[in-house]
Order: sequence, then C-alpha cells, then structure tokens
Amino acid sequence: FGETDNSDLSEQAIQLVRIPQYTDVTVQSGGSVTAAAWDGETGGIVAFRAMGVVTVESGGTILADEMGYWAGETGTAYNNDGFQGESYAGEGDGNLPPSGGYYGNWAAGYYQNNYGGGGAMITGGGGNYGGGATEGASWTGGSYPEAEAGDTYGDDALSQVFLGSGGAGVWYGASSPGPGGDGAGIVFIAANEVVATDTASICAIGGTTAYWATGTWTYGAGGGAGGTIWLVADTLTLPADSVDASGGFGESTHTRVGGDGGYGRVRLDYNV
Repeated sequence: FGETDNSDLSEQAIQLVRIPQYTDVTVQSGGSVTAAAWDGETGGIVAFRAMGVVTVESGGTILADEMGYWAGETGTAYNNDGFQGESYAGEGDGNLPPSGGYYGNWAAGYYQNNYGGGGAMITGGGGNYGGGATEGASWTGGSYPEAEAGDTYGDDALSQVFLGSGGAGVWYGASSPGPGGDGAGIVFIAANEVVATDTASICAIGGTTAYWATGTWTYGAGGGAGGTIWLVADTLTLPADSVDASGGFGESTHTRVGGDGGYGRVRLDYNV
C-alpha cells in the first residue's frame, strides 16, 4: 500500500499475514468469522485453512464487509470539497475551498479518480476494484465535470489480491455531509470442503453511504467497492448468492447523486 507497483518497497506499508490451519470449522447461527478492518497499515483480511470441512450454518457468516481501503471524508471546514477515496496507491486528496470562482478540487484535478478510489467534486464518485463503479453527478448538472468513478485494477485470476477501494466524500455543505463508503476486505479459505447454507453467507461487500449536503442543489457521497473472495476446496457446496463481493451504493436520494461502488473479485477453485 502506498505505491502503484512494487519496484520500490521503501515507502510502502506491507503487512505479513499468518494463516492459521484448523481441522474443521463450523460457524453456527448468530456467529460470524471476521477480522479487524484495514487501519492504513494492517487489517482487512480474513484468511484460514482447514483440513476437513468449513460449514457456514444458517444464520452464520464469514465477512469482510467494509473492511478495505478507506472512504474519502467530507471537507474539514464549511465549503471545502471532499476527499477522493483511498486505493492501493495511497490516500486520496481533496479538501480544497473555492478559489478564483472555481471549486478547488476542480482546479487541482481531484475530480479525477485516485486509481481505484472515487474522485471528489462536490458529489463523490464510487470506488472500484473489479469494475462497475459509477461516477458522481456533475454538481451543476453538466457545466462542471462529474466526480469520476475509480479505475479497475487487479485481474480475475487474482495474481495479486487487493482490498476494494473507497468512495469519495461529499462537499462540506449544510444538512448531513460526510464520507463515502469504505471498500471491502479479503476472504481467503482453503479446505477439503466448504459448505454454505444461506444467501450472503461469505461476503466482502463495499460500504453504502447515506451522507449528503445541501447547497444550490443537494449532493451525495460515493459508495465503496467490493473486495476479494477466494475459496479453494475439493468440494464447494454453495447455494445461489451465498458468496457476495458486490459494491456499496452512493447516496442517491437527492438531486445530484453520488456514484455507486464497483464489484469485487471472486475466485472459486474446486473439483466438485
């Protein structure tokens, strides 16, 4: 975290993850296997192995929802624009006040995305990972640019495994300004057999935001992207929609909507 590639590791935050191994794992009704959220240096990863069967019973869950790269915040003072969403290359920029008749984020180019993180231009763009994120609406309805959606990154084979990126925060106006949605984290499970029962049993879902601000019109923040789910087993028993790495929603109940977060990436390796 902190650079666009691994050519220079000196300025990156690197976490080493111990992956425990069990015999069998059963998540009972009301139980949840999860982890600490990403804190800027560590966290956001649920990973374990089992020699036997991993069973997620009805009412149980394995979750990395909203545990990934951070959402962009709203501005730190009234009339300051929001921050871009965070992504693998680092935190987003923003927080600029109007200057010379223009909103500062526009002049500085922060309406553009921060790699996978949504861009911030009064509204917030959706964070991305696997694709499908949407832009935040132009705050004027067209004369200013939209808040860009984040770019896609990574690949379907998961040659590199990433957290989902954050949506951008909304401008600090009246009403209820605040951050976008956080990206989702990572779930990795390797076992002889993985059995799920309900829909949404194993999830890495991006954060949905309810924050909005009032100015000339009303504006929404952007949603966070889904994360990574990688299941490796000889046998997978997974009902429809039991695995979910979808993105969160931007705030869309007001005039100039925030963008939605993109979906994450899912890889299933199995024989049966």
